[in-house]
Amino acid sequence: MNVIEANKFRWKGQVENPERIAQFRFVKAKRKCEKWRDKNRVLFLLYRFIYEHYKIKYNTDIPAGCKIGKGFKIRHLGGIVFNPNVVIGNNVDCLNGVLLGKIDSGKKAGTPTIGNNVFLGTNSVIVGNVSIGNHVIIAPGAYVNFDVPSNSIVIGNPGSVIYGKNTAEEYIESPVPF
Repeated sequence: MNVIEANKFRWKGQVENPERIAQFRFVKAKRKCEKWRDKNRVLFLLYRFIYEHYKIKYNTDIPAGCKIGKGFKIRHLGGIVFNPNVVIGNNVDCLNGVLLGKIDSGKKAGTPTIGNNVFLGTNSVIVGNVSIGNHVIIAPGAYVNFDVPSNSIVIGNPGSVIYGKNTAEEYIESPVPF
């Protein structure tokens, strides 16, 4: 299953035709940029133009060069900002207002790495060279500048970790097998 089919699979449980949903079209345009970047300059420029249009229209800045795994799903567009060096795993759900940012200096200089089956709540902020484990929920409004172990929930500002088992299982709808 390629990345576009995987993204479509994530939406199939909710809607008959994912192409009608702006969030799906946004991620699809990003995936097309990735696909054609080194293969066909004309198609790359066409999809890049469409993608840049969507970035402005939906106030969402996810650079085309971000490394994002299969099954990435934006549930609500708007105010989403990712640093170009962020690495995101499979089956990640993202709501509006999420910031995945870089810290330029200090012990945590760098960008986040997000694991598989992670839920990023509204207005959550993850900054610095931190690793977010698998099956993690970052609650709305949480500020994370530390490593988060797998099977946990982060709440609050500053973030506090609550441990559990398969915490994100109920939040990640129609996960893509990988």
